[in-house]
Formats: sequence, structure tokens, C-alpha cells
Amino acid sequence: MIVGFGSVSVHAVDKNTINELFQMGKAAYYKGDLEQAHQLLSQVEKMGPRHFETRAMLAQIRLSLKSTGDMSLKKRYEGVMLTKIEFSDLTLQ
Repeated sequence: MIVGFGSVSVHAVDKNTINELFQMGKAAYYKGDLEQAHQLLSQVEKMGPRHFETRAMLAQIRLSLKSTGDMSLKKRYEGVMLTKIEFSDLTLQ
């Protein structure tokens, strides 16, 4: 049963929400923020457990988090400080 919500059905709202969360999770994944991606995509998985792309991406994230000790690349490198950067023979336009 689809319940109306104004001129948009609840079913349509859920699909939009799922898609928005998936897109945000996918973006976080490709930025290397695996923890954020895991959080967002886990919500998508709860709302749409048959969403194939979400399940595949979550499997990769879980495997990666397991092998890195639950630390994303962003977390591992956020404390790295470069003391000096030197450029030679560089032309700026």
C-alpha cells in the first residue's frame, strides 16, 4: 500500500532518499572516507536490502576496513605533516 503525502507518495520519497544516501555514500567511498561511506551505505542497505550496488560496495568497504584495522585512508593520513616542499624548474601560468 502506498500512502499519499501531498502530491508525492511515500514510496517515491523512500526511493529518492535511498538514491540520495547512495550517491553520498558512493562519493565518500571514492574520496577515501570509508567510515562515512559505510555509515551512509548501511542506511541504504537497511532501507533497500536488495540494492545490488550498495551491497557490493559495502562488501568492499567492510573488507578494506577489516584489513586496515577500521581506519580509513583519510583517518590514517590526517596527522601527517610535511615539513618542507621544494619545487625546482616549475613554470606557473
